[in-house]
Amino acid sequence: MMIKYDKCNKCNHNTNISAEENNKRFIIENTNKLHINKVKVDGCLINNQKACDYLFEILDSCKKGNIKRIIYIELKGSSKGVEQAIQQIEKTIKYCEKKYNHNKDIPKDIYIVGSHTHPKMKSKLQIIRNNLMEEFNARLYPPRNPTIEITI
Repeated sequence: MMIKYDKCNKCNHNTNISAEENNKRFIIENTNKLHINKVKVDGCLINNQKACDYLFEILDSCKKGNIKRIIYIELKGSSKGVEQAIQQIEKTIKYCEKKYNHNKDIPKDIYIVGSHTHPKMKSKLQIIRNNLMEEFNARLYPPRNPTIEITI
């Protein structure tokens, strides 16, 4: 079920859709003009608990709202790192599974912008990546700084 919470979401099929905070930026180049529901999560959809910053629902249409894929975004403004970002994203996924029926069958992508991966973290990151795929059907992409741009 598509998230419809007027003050927190906007659905459109623009060619460029982005999220930006703390000089960190995530950009979707929407070359296929897919319908995308951009949701501000932290401090809007979810209050009083840790959550990721944004999620993007890729839809068959803004009216029908059938979700094909979900992209979770954490824009790290601090150096607290990847592990904290993963915890925030996991909490968001669980919240959306329960409240909006974002089930495991829906493929999910996770991007962390603005956090450096320490070399000692690389093996731990692989374990986290495997756990996210198994538990949530979620693919974690390598963290990058200060901008991530994807094409869909």
